[in-house]
Amino acid sequence: MQRGLEAARASVPKPSHVAAQTLRDIQARPLQRLAEIARVGAERLRQNIGSSKEEKLLNWVRRNGGQADVVIGVPHGGGARGVLAERTFATNEVVISIPQHITIPLEGTPEEACVLLLHMLHRQRERYQPWLDMLPGPEDFIAWDCLGPEQLSELQCPEMELALGERKSLLEAVWQSREGPSGDAVYSRDALLGSMDLDWQDVQWAVNIVRSRNWAMGLTETGRILAVMKPLLDMLNHNRASQNEMCFQHGAFQLVHRGPGICPGEEIMYNYEGEGHELRRDQAAMDYSFMLPEAQDPRLFHVDTLASQGEPAGDRMDMSSLSDEGLEAERAHMSGILDGFPTTMSIDEEMLAGMPMLTDTRGNRDAERFLIEVRAARKAALKRHLSDVNGLLEQRHQQ
Repeated sequence: MQRGLEAARASVPKPSHVAAQTLRDIQARPLQRLAEIARVGAERLRQNIGSSKEEKLLNWVRRNGGQADVVIGVPHGGGARGVLAERTFATNEVVISIPQHITIPLEGTPEEACVLLLHMLHRQRERYQPWLDMLPGPEDFIAWDCLGPEQLSELQCPEMELALGERKSLLEAVWQSREGPSGDAVYSRDALLGSMDLDWQDVQWAVNIVRSRNWAMGLTETGRILAVMKPLLDMLNHNRASQNEMCFQHGAFQLVHRGPGICPGEEIMYNYEGEGHELRRDQAAMDYSFMLPEAQDPRLFHVDTLASQGEPAGDRMDMSSLSDEGLEAERAHMSGILDGFPTTMSIDEEMLAGMPMLTDTRGNRDAERFLIEVRAARKAALKRHLSDVNGLLEQRHQQ
């Protein structure tokens, strides 16, 4: 297998400036450090190399002209499956390159585009099989569309409940419509799926895949959402501190490292908030079925943006620039939200303590715990920001 990986890598041309930069980076490291990096990296790769499905995806990318000196597996410290560096990468080096011709362009909302994904799954599987085989299963998502109003009420957030209800209604409307491009539907069910009888769970799975694995590219001339799904790149885990950047050049979507370097075995991550896209924890919960820990994303939930801003606040808004009246407005805003919750944080914590922990995969059986985790995280963020406001007001009153 190692010879096969080396042969595949050798067949991918690399720009001369990248090779030169890599050489300079290597020469700058003490030999002892290089030996340690190689030893640890090799050990991590041996422990975490994926199954044949992972290898088939990587080989498929390379055969189609892509660059992928990576492996797919679990990071050394544990956690979710991700993409790991197979070798050293230097500053400004291309880490992954996915040719445009193996990406999947989409038009419309995820609810509309799921028809195209189901067509690929059942009618074009051979062409995309290595990628399709690596997609998460239904058990890896919170099946929001399966949750009724009573279950969604556990979020204790009418705004999120409304947004999820609208998604469910749109999906049902799209699925009931069989019109082609001449009508209102973006993709024709009749043309793409015919009379195929699909289980509703398959439809929900498809819309979750599209929603969680597409990159928005802008709008079409008719005002519809234009997006693209990028095999392998869609396996990068989210890290708001990532120093990797996505760009399009030489007919390919490329992940370029802008940090000080990547060692073998190190996880390669990407900030999902690139290009100005916001992804707070409530948005991540609805779109990806996960939330970052508060230490990695201390911001208020999107639904609780600060009153004086009228739009999402930053990581820690510089509230010192607000007047006393502005700070009082923020305090009233956040206190009002906290007072409106039907349960307290202590009650939520007691409920979570009595439930089994979530595993890496989150299906229907885990939905109840996840809903409570979401509302508890929202309350914690509000309390912390309220404490900041109270601290500023107290300082001013003492002056």
